[in-house]
Amino acid sequence: MVMKIKLQDIGPEGLGVDVTEEEDFRLLADQRGVSTLSPVTGHVDIRPVSGAVEIAGHVAVTISLRCARCLEEFGCTVEADFARHLVRGKEKEREKELSPEDMDVTFFEGDEIELLEVLFEEVSLEIPTKPLCSEDCLGLCPRCGKDLNRAECKCPPEDRVDPRFAKLKGFRVE
Repeated sequence: MVMKIKLQDIGPEGLGVDVTEEEDFRLLADQRGVSTLSPVTGHVDIRPVSGAVEIAGHVAVTISLRCARCLEEFGCTVEADFARHLVRGKEKEREKELSPEDMDVTFFEGDEIELLEVLFEEVSLEIPTKPLCSEDCLGLCPRCGKDLNRAECKCPPEDRVDPRFAKLKGFRVE
């Protein structure tokens, strides 16, 4: 699978590309601290639009994540539908206020579009910030560190009270 698209190969009607890539995507992901468990797959439609290039498509890949509660590794399928507006040239100013239209603009140089970078960015945006192996994950015991998904621990229930609310502990309403 070719992950670089030459602008001259994009006709006026556009270009559709089916994506199945494993090795190059895996190398890029590894360099950025993401471990892939499957090839990246998807479809990308590319079309020229008044001196720029519009890219829209769908991408999916299974990656390895560590649960934020129990710290076990698990596979997570990440999927993204995306649309990008690519403009040839360099980004003019690094610090400026962005409008909503600026958020979907990507700059590129040369006569080729690097699809691998675009796909990885889209996958990165869909990685959960607090990955969970399951919604009902019990996590680790805060005292002994035992994985509560596998077995109960013998630790007594925590009886910690925020010192600001200590006086309310004995408060009873009748």
